[in-house]
Formats: sequence, structure tokens, C-alpha cells
Amino acid sequence: MRARRVIGRLGVCLASLMVLSFVKAPAQAPRKPADTLPIQAGPFQLYPLFAAVVEQTDNLFYTSSERINATVTSVTPGISAEVPLPGDGELYMGYALRYRNYGGADIDSNLSHFLLAGGGLDFGNGFLLAFEEDYSRGVLDTTGFDAGGEVVFRGDEFAAAVTSLDLSHQRTARRRVGVSVEKDHVEFQESAQAGLYDSDYYNVDLYADHQVGAQGGVRLGVYGSKGDLTSVENPADRRDEQTFRLTLGGQWRLSPSTSLGGDFGWGTAEFFDELEGETSKTRNLVGALNFVRFVPTRARVVARVSQGVFPSFYGDNTFYVSRALFVQIENDPRARMSLGGSASYTQNDYPEAAPARTDDTVDGKAWVGYRFGSGVEWRVYVETGSRSSVRPELEYDATSVGVMLGLGSW
Repeated sequence: MRARRVIGRLGVCLASLMVLSFVKAPAQAPRKPADTLPIQAGPFQLYPLFAAVVEQTDNLFYTSSERINATVTSVTPGISAEVPLPGDGELYMGYALRYRNYGGADIDSNLSHFLLAGGGLDFGNGFLLAFEEDYSRGVLDTTGFDAGGEVVFRGDEFAAAVTSLDLSHQRTARRRVGVSVEKDHVEFQESAQAGLYDSDYYNVDLYADHQVGAQGGVRLGVYGSKGDLTSVENPADRRDEQTFRLTLGGQWRLSPSTSLGGDFGWGTAEFFDELEGETSKTRNLVGALNFVRFVPTRARVVARVSQGVFPSFYGDNTFYVSRALFVQIENDPRARMSLGGSASYTQNDYPEAAPARTDDTVDGKAWVGYRFGSGVEWRVYVETGSRSSVRPELEYDATSVGVMLGLGSW
């Protein structure tokens, strides 16, 4: 399968986990891990991190033919540092270096670098400023899906930077308004796949939150994004993308162990190909509904349904509507033994395709692990995925089995 891109944005509206635009480049810069005690060094709180993963896959590039079996080995040391500031402020930074070897595949062993720096400043009178710079350089991670699960990436060399600012004002204890601004930039150096685009995305998100009693809250959000993309192979091949959404979301705690959340609204996706002179725009309902329940042993059940509209990166389509169902169950994350599994179904409908086209993708994952002390864990997992399409060259099925040993949280 020939893929085109990997950059974008993963949005989260209040309780919703709906994918709103595009997935960011696969950064792995570490943040403060959960349930791990820091090493105190003056004003700094330090968190050493480490992960080693060995994964066997029977279809490295998720292709319909010429499948490649490979043993992917990754070793990733890292460190995270945090400095508390007065009020609700903080500064943080993380760095990780990843070595990866693709045994059985025609990809050289490589190093990737991940750097994250940011913080939050409390100006008093309810004003908070959050800022972050997320930089990555190396080779794409094992898999990287775009938001609607349209394409898959592996093995492409890239450099990416995500710069974000968020300014909010807490008017009262129950009301908050804010604006988030973000720029996403990706450049590809050497590509294992054809048709990739360098890209710059500019995103603006206006939001207003209101707490309803002690049980829930609502959010009104207005989001706009503009993307400028240039073909790596042909600089004259350029395209512009614009997306817009107006959503109303909320979350509500039905009981101490159960919550319901979601956001719903109207979205548009617009595409313009400068080389071909083609343009298209679609309008559709967007949104997601999430259900979370904790059972008495602190196991958690999560269910989500969602719909979004996205510009397409396949040459014979300009946009598509993505509908998804996701379910996950896992035991208490604080327990020594960890057990869990997830399953998802995604349907991508292409209204402008000729002939009519719908892609269906099914994915599943299961894992078992054991934690030693407060932060060392081993885990064994299996993942499987399959996509059917009226275009046979876009179909695939793949299965991976892996073992991970980690210190801290990634």
C-alpha cells in the first residue's frame, strides 16, 4: 500500500476521545510517569525511563501482497524532569533516544530522537498560559494511522515539530474560556513509500467550559485548521486543506463508578489540489459518545462511537466520512498483574468515489503484564488488524506479537 502522510492533530473535547483532525507525528518524548516516585535533585524532580520491545509481525508494511515478516527490536532510554512553579505553574522537559532494528526487512537500523519541553504559568486573577514544543527526528514508529484509519506508515525518515499555546481564563469556579493555537510541521527525508507530502498545519481552537453541579460539565468549541502540503517527489504538486467544526460537548458522572460523555456538532472538510485544479468540500455531522464504567475491583470498561469528516489522501477521492466503534476493558492499572483487551471497527465511506467505495477495518489487541515495585513492568501483547475494500490493493491483514519491558510510563 502506498501512503501519503503521517502528520496532524489528535483532539480531545472534554470527556470525548473523538479523533478530530489528524494524528500527530509519532513522538515519544516522555512526560512525568504515573505511580512512579521521582528522584529529587534540588528543585528538579527527575524520572528515569526505559523501554525494550521485541515484536514479530507477519506484514510489516500492511500490504495486500508481498508481505514481509520481520522482527522489530526497539530499545528506548529516556529521562523526564519537572520543576513546580508557584500557583498552578510548572516547567517540564523530556528526552528519549530510540534504537530500532528491523530484522528480516530491507530497512537499516536507525536512531530516533524525541524532545519535549513546555510548562504552565499562573498569572493570577484566573489567567493560565500553557506552552509546549514537541520535536521528533528519525524513522516512523511501528505504525502510524491518520485519524480515520485511512493509511498506514512504517519506515519513513522524518523530522517533525509541534508548537502549541493555550491561554485560558477561569472567570468563576464554574466557568472557563480559552483559546489554543498550534502549528504542526513535518518534513520527510528518505521514504520507504511513495507519494508522501511535507506539511504545515495551523490550528485554532476556541472553547468555553461550564461546570454543572459536582457531577458534570459542558463545553462549546469552535475549531479551524488550515494545511499546506507539498509533494516530496514533485514540489509542483501542492494541495491545501481546511477543516472547521462547531461542537457542543459534555460529561456527566452517573454514579461514583460510571460516567458518560460526548460532543456533537457540524464539521466541514475542504480540499484543493493546485496541480490538478480540483476542489471539493463536504459538510456532515461530527461527534462522539463515550461510556466509562469502573467495576468494584477497579477494572475499567470504555466504549466509544464517533463520526468525523476528513480530506482524503487517495488520488481518486477528495474526502471521506469515518465512523468508528471502540471498546476496551482492563483491570485496575494499579494492580501487580495487568490484563486487558480492546477491539475497534472503522468504516470509511467515500461519497465521491466512482465506483462507490466503502472500506471496513477491524482491529484487536490483548495484553497481560506484571509490575515490579512502583514502575518496572513487563508485558506480552498480541495485535491483529484487517481491512476490506472494493480496491484490492488497499486491503491487508496483519498480526503482531510482542514482549515489552519498561521502567516508568510511555
